[in-house]
Amino acid sequence: MAVFHSEIASANAGKLRRLWEFRTHSYVTARPLLDRNRVYLSDWQGFIYCLDASDGKLIYEKQLYRPPRGNPVFRSLPLVNRFLSEPLPYLWNGFAGTGCLNGGVWYLASVGGKEGGALTNGSPGKLYAVYAENGTIFWERPLGDETYTGSLAVPLCVGDLLYVGLCSVDEIASVAYRLRFRSFTPQCVGEVFCFHKYSGKLIWHKKVTELIPGDDPAAKGAGVWGGFSADTLTGALHFATGNSYGRPVSKASDSVICVGSGDGRLRWSFQAQAQDAWMPLKRDGPDFDFGCTPIPFPCSAAASGYAVGAGNKNGTVYALDSLSGIQVWAAYCHIHSTPDDGIRSNITFLDGRIYVWSKNETPADSISVNCLDAETGTVLWNRIEPGTNCMTTGAVTNDLFFMADYSGRIYALRLGDGIRVWESAAARASYGSDLVIRNSAVYAGFGVPRLFGGKYSAGGVVCWGL
Repeated sequence: MAVFHSEIASANAGKLRRLWEFRTHSYVTARPLLDRNRVYLSDWQGFIYCLDASDGKLIYEKQLYRPPRGNPVFRSLPLVNRFLSEPLPYLWNGFAGTGCLNGGVWYLASVGGKEGGALTNGSPGKLYAVYAENGTIFWERPLGDETYTGSLAVPLCVGDLLYVGLCSVDEIASVAYRLRFRSFTPQCVGEVFCFHKYSGKLIWHKKVTELIPGDDPAAKGAGVWGGFSADTLTGALHFATGNSYGRPVSKASDSVICVGSGDGRLRWSFQAQAQDAWMPLKRDGPDFDFGCTPIPFPCSAAASGYAVGAGNKNGTVYALDSLSGIQVWAAYCHIHSTPDDGIRSNITFLDGRIYVWSKNETPADSISVNCLDAETGTVLWNRIEPGTNCMTTGAVTNDLFFMADYSGRIYALRLGDGIRVWESAAARASYGSDLVIRNSAVYAGFGVPRLFGGKYSAGGVVCWGL
């Protein structure tokens, strides 16, 4: 949960200033990880970095994975190059998703890609276990077996087990193929892997289309885009899924799902949007998938006393009983909706309130920031903030809610009423990573490809502090 203990509050937020910045080889959409006085980050070129948290000086960098070079996918597509200022050798590559630190080991997953001609240079991603102290690979394992699969979901360690989710870039691949006058058939299905964290041994593995009785094994999509939450008392593992890639539509798409953490067997599922078969060139559905981690929070209105909360691209936050999956409440936090809008990140819970943002279609280039009553879903306050896009989970510390967006702004809203009390100077950087706050500093990764809505191509991490 994105709640941090720090010295930063509304009384002194105005004193925040840029302390240091570190530039990487490529985009940084992974959340910076902090341990002791070190910052760990990764980029789209397969590099990992370890920095001194106090001054941003490099301790080490290593390239674990070499992405494709040459033969950019869009080199021969003038219509697309008119939109993109940077050539991409692959639709996605490197470490686009956030890893996790556990017991001195850094677990992170790539999204694949290998040397080869345009559109044919795909390969499944890999999961790496790396010694955080020096960046040496402890073990590595392949993830999935389809061309455009990889992991953006934040891995989760519980005891000796490590959970990883799988999604794909089939939607964008279908557009790239069409522009090359080639046909494309989606192949990827959302998957969940459970490994032993020390040995890398696979404990269990499930495709989401295998979970619900009567689901169609021919269905594609329903990727696991967000991370996981676990209940160690009940042995429950929660995650959420995206839309199906055409028909047939999976019963597990656009859903919040609970499985047993030890065996992957279904306990319950809640589908927010049925029959969502969205693809960019055949929009047979509204594209209302979940791209977040279901977050547990105490809720007396739930029979079990606890709920899990998740928001989808319809702009709705759902609170579900953590044991049964029964809907407790739903709150609409959005102004209209298109496939590029809605809720794209996790909710944040603190002291009986839920904080969440949603990208709006109208007013144009705006973000709706909401504070909800966790018991009822009632909107306590709503603020419309200017912002071109926002993919980061808000960070709460003391009486402030921090956010960052693609236009190069970091800003802080007061928890009590949503009033903005601080905003960073505009930077030529698209913030695409979650924020991390510690002591008197705020850390943010930046760099998002224009293909995915970024405004600036430079990548790195920046630290703001008192």
